[in-house]
This record gives sequence, structure tokens and C-alpha cells, in this order.
Amino acid sequence: MSEFTVTAIFEFKEDKLDDFIKFINDPENGIAKTRKAKGFKSVEIYHDKENKNKLIIWQRWEKEEDQAAYIKMRTDEKLFDTLGPWMAQPPQIIKQTKMII
Repeated sequence: MSEFTVTAIFEFKEDKLDDFIKFINDPENGIAKTRKAKGFKSVEIYHDKENKNKLIIWQRWEKEEDQAAYIKMRTDEKLFDTLGPWMAQPPQIIKQTKMII
């Protein structure tokens, strides 16, 4: 089975991007926790040059089920309840699999 990738596009309210950056750098709950998840391979975070409140997060996982279990864990711990008020709109989630030519 091919690896699974997810691109998430987050647009934050004017004064909330810094809160998110503090969160992702938290050594217990941020990206450090994501990196410990089963099947996690890598994450890259990009800042949109045209919209200072938009981040693009690209994650690689061993398989889609691993990423789904990670999302369930984050949902169960109510992470999205914290992030929701920071968002200007719901995130755009794009699920991808590698195309082999």
C-alpha cells in the first residue's frame, strides 16, 4: 500500500495565528505529539506569502488508517474545540496518495 498524505489549509482570524504557533511548538501537545503518532512519517508547515493568516500543513503517514486514528485521538482530546474559535473558516483538507507513473 502506498503512503498517505494530507494537506490542510488553515486560515486564522487576524489575531490568532500566534496562538496556533505557540500551540504547535508546545512540547507535549503540539507537533511533538503528532510526531509520536503511529504511522507518522513527516510534517511540513508553509506560510502563505499572499495571506499572512494562512498556513499550509503537509503530513505524510504510513497509511490512511494511521492518520484517521490520529484525527480521532485529537478529536477525543477536544483539540478541534480549541482551534475552532481561532479559525477564520473551516480548514480545507485534501487527502492524497502518491501517483505512480
